Amino acid sequence: MSEYKVKLTNLNKNSNEHLFIIKETFFKDFSFSDITNSEIIVTCIASKKGEKISLSININGVIKNLLCDNCAENIHVPINSDSTFVIKQSDENNLNYDDILYVGYNDNFIEIKHLIYELITLAVPSKRSHKSISSETECNKDMKKLIDKYSFREDEKDVDPRWAALKNLNLNK
Repeated sequence: MSEYKVKLTNLNKNSNEHLFIIKETFFKDFSFSDITNSEIIVTCIASKKGEKISLSININGVIKNLLCDNCAENIHVPINSDSTFVIKQSDENNLNYDDILYVGYNDNFIEIKHLIYELITLAVPSKRSHKSISSETECNKDMKKLIDKYSFREDEKDVDPRWAALKNLNLNK
């Protein structure tokens, strides 16, 4: 039985709040993940207004051991995300959409482990570097020198003369 379930019963009286602590054991089920270690707190609140059931998920914490895009050194990246979903009841096998989750009429819980994983993954910035998470550049200077040494520089390389002739074409006639 999964520990990442949110209770959907007795929502008429009050909302159900669940707190999940996400550490490295969480990511073992996701072998294809770049994320292997973290200290994240996930707060889920299921509430009901009339016939509408909503699920609010707040993710706040730090992902550890991601590689810097500039120097390939391990960095800790802070993340924060807020998402709200509508839960609809249906006995049909409906697919979940971006902000709509389907559960059966007799379901008392909703399994959210994969949803939490997706939200954490989406909260990771596309550019992961020391500079993007702090005001100072803390990149490994030795690694930066190696990268610069072996990087392709267009102005230093001999260009194939067949391709060089294409630069002289005027396409704005």
